[in-house]
Formats: sequence, C-alpha cells, structure tokens
Amino acid sequence: MNTQILNPSCPILSPGLRRAKVHSLRRQRAVMVGDASLSMNVNNKSNDAFDSQLVCLQQLALPINKGAFEIAVIHFADRAQLIHPFEQASSLVNHLAPLDPIQFQGNGTNLASALELTLQILKKAESSPADNGISYTRPISVLMSDGCQTVGPNPIPIAEELKQICDILAIAFGPDADEAMLRKIATDQLSIRCRSGAELRAYFALIGQTLTVTRTSGQPVSKALACNQ
Repeated sequence: MNTQILNPSCPILSPGLRRAKVHSLRRQRAVMVGDASLSMNVNNKSNDAFDSQLVCLQQLALPINKGAFEIAVIHFADRAQLIHPFEQASSLVNHLAPLDPIQFQGNGTNLASALELTLQILKKAESSPADNGISYTRPISVLMSDGCQTVGPNPIPIAEELKQICDILAIAFGPDADEAMLRKIATDQLSIRCRSGAELRAYFALIGQTLTVTRTSGQPVSKALACNQ
C-alpha cells in the first residue's frame, strides 16, 4: 500500500486553502481505538501511538473549531475498554490517558471486541437528544493495530455493521500488522500502513487537519482522507 502521508494534489489540503467559516452548531464525533496488547511495548510503539493521538487532539482542540469535536478513546487487547467517553477535544487534550500495555495486561488482539464497543458507544450517542440546533456530521472511527486478530470472533461482520453508521479508518502500524485484515475492516480506501512512529504521527496530524476542514466545508471526510492515501 502507498504509505505517502500527504498528496499535495488533493484539493482538500492544497496550499493556500481558505478554510470555510466555522459553523458552531455543526459537530462531529470521532472514536480513537488503539491496540494495547503487549507487542506495543516493542520499540516504544505505545509511546508513538500516544504521541500520535495527542497530535490529532491538539489540532481538533484549536480555537477555530470552537469545541465542535467530541472524542472517545478505546484501548483493546484480549478485550476492549472505554478509556474516555465522548468529550470535547479541547478538554480531553489536557488529560489523554497513555496507551499502557503493561497496565492493560492483555496479550492477545481482539479487533472484534474493539469494533463492537465502538458500535455500542456510537449507537448510545446517537440515541441521546442533541442540544437545540446542534447537528452532527457522520462520525469516524480511527482504528490502529500493530498485530493481527488472535482472540475473539471474526471482526468483519461487526465492521460491516459499524460502517453503516460511521467511517472506519484503519492503520496498520509496524511490520507485523495484518494489513489485509485491516483493509477489509476499513471503509473503502481508508486503510494505510505506517511503518514508523514518525509516519504515524504525521498521519494522525493529517487526520486532525482533514477533520477540521471537512466539518466546515461539508465535504465528506472519507473522500478527503481517501484522496491522501
């Protein structure tokens, strides 16, 4: 897969782009789903993953976004756990939990559990009444794993159900990640391999930039991110 982080020909992030006026009543939910299995301790991958999530949050927390992004964080190994319920990025950026495989104490990789929990929290959020005048754009789930499914059921059926209500961006991190499986899990053209921490941080930065622009311009985030694969 092409590991290019930014396609300069993509109009959504072209140089000199003027961002559309921010509409404070339009919000977006995103779920950051991170692999916390013990293999993430190798070569400081867990630190790279945390730094990457933080880079994205810092972009989404910028004053220009006026609190429009609501972020939830899930970590998974043998099982998935909701680490942060939905919270404005401008608040979460100050206390984002590190991705700590030792504390999480999971050796396996259960992608199905991570997807199922993502589905649950998005359905719950959708069922809650929005504040007067608030509308939400289609949510996105950012799934990052450095391995392959070792426990749990086949994640593909759950991914297909999840894709009915949100876009799934899947990141294969490092040389051992099951890129083929993650490609099947992801929304079409929204999977990528990041071979290093630097690539991972750059890609999460791009996610933050793209979400900021698409929320205000009305362009689907899936189309904009696919343009930069």
